[in-house]
Amino acid sequence: MKRYGTLAATVAATAMLAGCGGGGGGETGTTKPPKAADPAKTLAQVYNDGKILNATHTTAARIDTKKGTVGGEKWAEFSVQGQSATNDFLLTLEGLTSTFTDEERSEDWIWQWESMDDLGMYFECWTCPDATWLWATHAGRRIAASTNQFTNGFAIIGLPTANFDNVPVRATYQSVRGSQGRFGAILYMRPAENYDIEDREVYFGDTALVADFTNQTLSGRLFNFEDEDGELWSAFKLEMPETTFNTEGFSGHFDVSGVRSGVSSLAYEGSFYGPEAQEIGGVISGTVVGGDNSTIFLTTGMFAGTQ
Repeated sequence: MKRYGTLAATVAATAMLAGCGGGGGGETGTTKPPKAADPAKTLAQVYNDGKILNATHTTAARIDTKKGTVGGEKWAEFSVQGQSATNDFLLTLEGLTSTFTDEERSEDWIWQWESMDDLGMYFECWTCPDATWLWATHAGRRIAASTNQFTNGFAIIGLPTANFDNVPVRATYQSVRGSQGRFGAILYMRPAENYDIEDREVYFGDTALVADFTNQTLSGRLFNFEDEDGELWSAFKLEMPETTFNTEGFSGHFDVSGVRSGVSSLAYEGSFYGPEAQEIGGVISGTVVGGDNSTIFLTTGMFAGTQ
């Protein structure tokens, strides 16, 4: 696998924390899904109403840049809230709430903020504003001021599908496309030991999933993974075997190809979003063994798709 050390230009504003975060393998964590909202309102409209939006699925990592280690952890608390009167953006992450102002919004990307305090909390949304019912987000902060420890991860925020009464018999989900280009999947990979910022590997991929709502099964793949320089990793694919689902979501393990598949292990969990299951999203967590057959990359990520 190729090594490189910087995120794409749209992520450059979060330089230090984005560089330190996200690559560690984490554990997937599911918070209690919020009750389905008024189907007439989109996620953006609910956000504009000032409602607290809790994450439905999360995966996170803790990074110690001094010790050079990366380990998995779960986020028990992750939510966002809009303040229409001031245009402020509130993010709560593991007991700490940060209020982002327009001054803390990235000049390159309207859906990216970084606080100016010592904890350096930051947030970015990869499917905003193109997805209607879910936001695929990335966030992180220092564990405490003046430390070398960071927490970083991914969270899906959305309006879960309450029932499958009005869904098609069969639906195909592909990468979200729109004003931000396309987003299907993202993976952050970090060596679990001897970690250095230059060792981070970030890959972007496409989503192709098929849901059978009659039998309530889901299958498909994440593929076409490219690094930040646009170099295609064609051999690497994540095949989702036939997985059962219900309104609470779905979970399982990918069949991994292109690496040591007998050793590499990536888990997924996710849900359907929107009154008619128009969108799908979830998080990824596990380990990938590098080409030298000895380096273990702890991995976190997420995926999203729309009909």
